[in-house]
Amino acid sequence: MKKEYISDNPYVTLNIALLILNKLSQENWSDDGKKMIFAEGATVVAYALLDICRDVFGMSQELREKYISTKLTYGDSEATYINGLIESVTRYANEMLAEKIPKEYYNKNLVERMEIPAPHYTKNCIAIIERAYNNPEWYIDMLRNIDFILFEFMLKNQKFDYTLFSEHCKNYLVNEKLKACKNVLFFICSSAAVHLGDIWKEENDFVPQKIHNIEN
Repeated sequence: MKKEYISDNPYVTLNIALLILNKLSQENWSDDGKKMIFAEGATVVAYALLDICRDVFGMSQELREKYISTKLTYGDSEATYINGLIESVTRYANEMLAEKIPKEYYNKNLVERMEIPAPHYTKNCIAIIERAYNNPEWYIDMLRNIDFILFEFMLKNQKFDYTLFSEHCKNYLVNEKLKACKNVLFFICSSAAVHLGDIWKEENDFVPQKIHNIEN
């Protein structure tokens, strides 16, 4: 399953994983199947987020935000190349129309230049990256911690056990690391339009369905 998600480009990996997870609410998989797909997809997203942190290391905050937005939008393609193609197609379309429409009816911009919007989750993705930069100890082992939560509790149809999670974290920054995991899980759920409580029925409120902001 993870082969379907993984790309050498973490931005592409993130987009593909969220697209697949979005189908959880559209397909008639079994409850166990949904849990497995969510668990695998969530760990892939967590891995991609950490890889993005590595990719933008050393950039200023302003450059990071612009770079992440561009990469999530264009993936493996170069933005200048894609925009150049759009510009050429737009110009060609207007030239063709100019030949066919009487001058008194022709408007120079009958075909407007198409803009490619960034994915709707771009702002929250950037927010996660910034929080990881501001609190590296909370997020450095976030992949391992999310893996533990999903595979030790959710896939075993159990409620979350704070004591076991504390032992897993060796009683170090437990609340902070749990907050980091919840932030990432909220990002995944909100981006893929998935309510975790519908999948992990034993923990309906582990990640609330409606949260306005990722926690600092």
